[in-house]
Order: sequence, then C-alpha cells, then structure tokens
Amino acid sequence: MNPITAEQLGQIAAECEDRDLDSLWIYFETPGGDPGFPHSMESFEERREGFLWTVKQLFEHGFIELNRNGGVPFPGTIDEKLAALREAFPANDDGMQDGLWFFFPECPMGSSWWWPNRTKPVPFVAPGAESSSPKGRDPMRRLLRAPGVGRVEPGSTDVLAPEHLTYLIAAVGGWGLAEIWGFFCARGVSGGPALV
Repeated sequence: MNPITAEQLGQIAAECEDRDLDSLWIYFETPGGDPGFPHSMESFEERREGFLWTVKQLFEHGFIELNRNGGVPFPGTIDEKLAALREAFPANDDGMQDGLWFFFPECPMGSSWWWPNRTKPVPFVAPGAESSSPKGRDPMRRLLRAPGVGRVEPGSTDVLAPEHLTYLIAAVGGWGLAEIWGFFCARGVSGGPALV
C-alpha cells in the first residue's frame, strides 16, 4: 500500500517546486500528518520511508533530480541514491533538527527541479481530475512557527533572536525578498515569533 495518495503526490509536487528536500520532509515530520496533509505514518521509521518513497516517485515522474552540492548529479540508480540517503538519515526526529539536517554536510544530496534537457514531468493525477487535497498550503510556513521559542529581550538592540534566524535561514531557500519582508510585516501571524 502506498504511504500517500496520488493527489497528495501532486500537492507536494506543486507546493515544493524549486525547493529542496527539507520542504518535502515537512509533510512527514509530524506523526499522522496534519489537517492539510493527513497520513497514517506514526513512527520515525515509517515517516522516513514514506518520505523516501515520495522522493522516488518525484524522481521517476521527472519532477526532480538528486544531486550533490553544486548541482552535480548524484551517481547511481534511483535505488542506490535512496540507499545513500537512507544510510545518512538521522536516527530520530531530534536528529532532523526541524528539517535543517538537509543543509548539513551529513546530508549527501539535495534536489533540483530544473536541469538541462529536462522533459515535462508526468503528472500524478490526470489533467482535469478533481483533487481532494487542500490547496494553498505553504510548507515553508511551518518552519516559521516557533511558539515560545526565541525572544528579543526588552531594551536589546537585537532585531531577531538567534532562534528566529534559524527559522529564517531554513525558509529563504525558495523565497524572494518580498516574501522575507512579508514575514517581518506579519508579526505574530500564524504563531510566528514576535520580532520586537
């Protein structure tokens, strides 16, 4: 049985385009998923395998290529690439550090959504088919929610607490300056950390 539906695969492909593997992990980091993306995977191992299965589907349908830093394709078949990623994967949720692990040297590869001679990807759901998946969920918003984490002390000249920087660094991979500015303007929205 597949860990997620074809509609959910299409949702991930649409919402994560041009983002790295940390954006895909967001869909699997919560046991059972969330209201915008429910699934039945509870344990870390189940969620890791669901994530790797999803990466394989995205690869085989032509949405992503797996590469080393600098855009050099990671060698081997898709199964060999996934075996290398599985072997390097942290042992538990703590080791994932809210998805930041994908930016550490221990992570052997990242994803590229565009590369020379890329053909049109094969959709997961037939064109025009109705999808039951919720629309408009931005996976990067999850990284900006830090209730009670990080605080700029009154009277401090700091604009951001170090914890806020961690969230912003993780988020800016696919963002433009306008989106980053929006984070500063939307103070306290969606449980985001207060900046002042």
